[in-house]
Amino acid sequence: MSAAAFKSTVACAGVSIFLAACRTSGIPRELDLPVSREQQTLAIDEARKFREGFNKGACQAIYDEAWEPFRHQPQQDWMSQCAELRGQLGLWRSLDVRSAITCGPRVICLDGTAAFEKASYDLELAWTFRDGRPRLFWWVLEGGGQRTQIPPATPRNLMDPPLRPRENKPA
Repeated sequence: MSAAAFKSTVACAGVSIFLAACRTSGIPRELDLPVSREQQTLAIDEARKFREGFNKGACQAIYDEAWEPFRHQPQQDWMSQCAELRGQLGLWRSLDVRSAITCGPRVICLDGTAAFEKASYDLELAWTFRDGRPRLFWWVLEGGGQRTQIPPATPRNLMDPPLRPRENKPA
């Protein structure tokens, strides 16, 4: 490896670590980057498929198609949580996407509102672009004083979804 290639690799690794640290610390997200129209369309289409799968009870298919870190949670935990959420929330009626941004290396975050049969929630869906298509990275529902994050955050995971103060969300 040449010296220039080594320096470039070290610089990229440093930026990735910095961005990951910003994500987990709740620091305002001035470094978020807009996504291309194509990436936004792919992520929104995948979110619609996710909603349809959730409504059909296709929890296993959602798990199987998610990115590997999502699947680090035990399959049975996801299956139980998915079924429980379906019972608590009812049908997922609509998704209103407010923003689509790059929130990590090859990660697109969609922020919006998810209207379910029983209530509406702030929603964040994160998709990583691997294998030429979006794969579910994390899912966060927030409302009514509760926050549901799937997979659950662990202190060791540098790619936990960011905590987003409502006043800092782009319109």
